[in-house]
Order: sequence, then C-alpha cells, then structure tokens
Amino acid sequence: MTVEGTSTGLTVDPGTDAAVITSSDNTHVNISVENDMNKHEVANVNLSSGIVQVTEGNENNVEIRSGEEVISSNTFGYSVVFNSQCGTPVTTLTNVPSGSNITKPADPQRDGYFFEGWYKEDT
Repeated sequence: MTVEGTSTGLTVDPGTDAAVITSSDNTHVNISVENDMNKHEVANVNLSSGIVQVTEGNENNVEIRSGEEVISSNTFGYSVVFNSQCGTPVTTLTNVPSGSNITKPADPQRDGYFFEGWYKEDT
C-alpha cells in the first residue's frame, strides 16, 4: 500500500497495513492510496482533528478515518489487462468488482493483421 498526501507540513507514517497522516497546519489534504493496480483518491480531507488513519484490510479494501468517523471506504476490485499483441493500446480497466461484466473494448488495429477477437488464454 502506498499512501501520499499533499499539504504543507504533512507527515505520512507508513505501516504494514495502516498509515497515519498528521499535519502541523491543521489543513485540508488530498489523499491517494494505491496498491498494485488500483488507486483510491479522496480530495479535501479535513485534518482539523490532527490525525487521519488509512487502513488496508484483508478483503482488498481501504478505509480512511478521522478519529471514529469514516471519511471514505473503498473495496479495490480486479484489474483487467488487454494484450493487443503490438496492436493499438487498449486501456486497462481497474477496480472491476468481482463477478461483474465488462464492456468489450474497441478492437485494436495493427497493419497487416485482422483482429479475430479476445481470448482468456494464450493462443
């Protein structure tokens, strides 16, 4: 888990499953939490209480708290990566919930080749 924030006097104390964010100027900050392929951003978090805690749980979720108040909670989903085999790039989908359907992306283009379709396995 990577936690970043922007503010004057901001201190991020990273932990294994949690990070504590403090600010010397009791201001508002923007917080970004990332794991391998997902990102959760929360803008304008009030640090007037002095401390905000960011926790990553075992269920692939992240929670941002100020004292007992939950400011933001997000469950990271799966990332779907498309390999266009040197064709035009296809955007990776992130935070796809388990069991959900996705929309088929536009067919990639490559000079001299005809696109036949997407596969889950190597062909």
